[in-house]
Amino acid sequence: MRGLPTIVVGDLNCGEESPAVACLTTELTECSSCCSSIEGLLGKVGTFVGFDCSIDSQIDFIFANKGFKPAAYGVAPDTRENGHCCSDHRPVIADVEFDPDYVIPEAPSSDSAAAESAGGDAADPSAAVAAEAGRLVNSAAEHAANALNSLFKGL
Repeated sequence: MRGLPTIVVGDLNCGEESPAVACLTTELTECSSCCSSIEGLLGKVGTFVGFDCSIDSQIDFIFANKGFKPAAYGVAPDTRENGHCCSDHRPVIADVEFDPDYVIPEAPSSDSAAAESAGGDAADPSAAVAAEAGRLVNSAAEHAANALNSLFKGL
């Protein structure tokens, strides 16, 4: 269900200008682009460095939607005394806060969603399967939205 507070993190194996990042940023904010650096950490720098720090490419990202407010971002330095890194990727860290003013949208009722999903002849077995799948998805989304609303109500 669209609109639920969402954080997406990962090694995308592609850079900021890639179609994958462009697609994600239609709905999500990339944390390194919108907030201050975490004290003691590197700011927006390459996250993939190879074990010998010979590469410097940002391919690891943290994204959040409007249910969260990115507050700070950082990349941990991990170069050892011998010039090598502990990993081929630097650790990426973001401080995000739940937006207390964000209202999770209500899920459509299961009955209306199932009727909407059917959309065809009631005797058509594929329409019945589609209607049941739509009902199950919307029921799960409704439960998730209610659980999140209950969880964050006290914040």
